[in-house]
Amino acid sequence: MTDRTALFRAVMPAELEDIKVYRRFRNPPQTHYKYFALEPEGATQYARLARDRFAVGPFTLVETSIPKSAISWEMRARVDGGIETLAIRTPWLSLLTTTMLLV
Repeated sequence: MTDRTALFRAVMPAELEDIKVYRRFRNPPQTHYKYFALEPEGATQYARLARDRFAVGPFTLVETSIPKSAISWEMRARVDGGIETLAIRTPWLSLLTTTMLLV
């Protein structure tokens, strides 16, 4: 049994490039949270919704993980029609593992 929870995020090219350069997730100044789906299907659903609603993309699916001990109920949210997510505060992004690309 693992002590970490897998997280998934659909990222656009600029964020993907940032991840490749810095080998971690970061937020722009004044951004306090980054949302991660608990299932790859949730991140994929988000990408489809964003593409259809806002004509943005393309997206790449990335995977990371966070220690289970760092997760609190306040971090949990359902967004965009029921996608189960964790809202990770910017200072806590350092708890995430090195990102794996799931192209």
